[in-house]
Amino acid sequence: MQRSAPTSLVVLLRIGARPLMPGVMRFHFPSKTIATLTFHLVLFGSFALAQESVASATKFDEFSPRYIDDMKARLQNFSDEGVNKHPESKVYVIGYDGRRRRLKVMFRPESIANWLIEALGVPRNRIVLLHGRRQREPWVELWLVPPGAAAPKPKR
Repeated sequence: MQRSAPTSLVVLLRIGARPLMPGVMRFHFPSKTIATLTFHLVLFGSFALAQESVASATKFDEFSPRYIDDMKARLQNFSDEGVNKHPESKVYVIGYDGRRRRLKVMFRPESIANWLIEALGVPRNRIVLLHGRRQREPWVELWLVPPGAAAPKPKR
């Protein structure tokens, strides 16, 4: 019965490594092989980094608006932790009416945008308002969208 070589040994032999002495698991790599491996590592490593750096939209918060104080606290947190820390990002406010009741005027995307602008100092040109389809309950979503990222779409 013939023993097969370990997988790592087969890979080493395929890329041009040669044993220093028979039976010793130390290998000599020709300089051309090292240069080729280095080139491929740099090429594919930079490609992988480029793939990871693709920006995407982030849902910062979502809530069913019931109390004005709760909404103000959430918007303050959104401003402090999200909007101010990412000055290049757009702010998306998506509002959904409920099946049985609509969002109250103070919880509609327009009112939330006004609160962000007037009370929290968010520039008007960074805010995008969207209205989604009716949901089971009234609902609000707050999104941060960096440049180059796809805009969030309201739920269907």
